[in-house]
Amino acid sequence: MTPTHADRQADSGDATSLTALAWRRTALRVAVGAVVATRLLTNEFGGWVVVAGLVGVAIVLVVHASASAAYLRYDRRPRRLSPDQGMARSSIRVAALAGFTVAVGLVGLAWVGLAAAAAT
Repeated sequence: MTPTHADRQADSGDATSLTALAWRRTALRVAVGAVVATRLLTNEFGGWVVVAGLVGVAIVLVVHASASAAYLRYDRRPRRLSPDQGMARSSIRVAALAGFTVAVGLVGLAWVGLAAAAAT
């Protein structure tokens, strides 16, 4: 039985490399957002925004390292489909981005609440 086009495509690792690339693009977008927000909001809110921006960049580094570890692990053993371990787990990437998003949302909500309280 000869392999079909779908079999050859599945064996080539294209999906894995595209997934790793998508995670890296996501990390780059979050990094750019953190840096731009830090630059625009520093004058208004002070130095704590720089700390938040650095936390955002640190989370981006975790996401990028996790995606790279997952891709390299697959690239070295393409036939072995065992669950990801350590930094390669996708739950690390999802948790890091979700945690940062929740933290930014809570800080924004607190800022709105404080501004509303000061206005009354």
